[in-house]
Amino acid sequence: MKKNLLSLTLMVIMLMVVVNSFAVAQEPTLSLEKSLPLAGSSGFLINYVEGTIAQSGSNMVALSASTSTNSTVDLLTQTLYLQVLSSSSWVNVSTFSNSAYNTDYISDFRGAYVNPGSTYRLLVVSHATDGTTDTREAYSNTITIQ
Repeated sequence: MKKNLLSLTLMVIMLMVVVNSFAVAQEPTLSLEKSLPLAGSSGFLINYVEGTIAQSGSNMVALSASTSTNSTVDLLTQTLYLQVLSSSSWVNVSTFSNSAYNTDYISDFRGAYVNPGSTYRLLVVSHATDGTTDTREAYSNTITIQ
């Protein structure tokens, strides 16, 4: 009985490792490093913006994003937009914002409901203020919900 239980436990652990490895390999990621600020920006404060979108269930996605600045800024805001492809246009379906004061880093982790068969992407917009302003945006690759 102990031998069967041990064998079953090892099989479950191996299955979890395989599933997790597959899930990580399927995450569309986005990254923006040292790009030019968007129109209206007057400084070069943001070092990078990065994030991921991954399917985490039959009708859920996991979103994560982080932004780093070159030095501590007065205010750092990061907004995640979950977008769905609808008739050849991207439409915002969920928006999540996060702000921090006197920092050089911000991150956010969220979950959102989605529709199987639809195609989604993540847009991250980061805005830093410290005497000047710097706004950057980055888009993920697309993910079709299975």
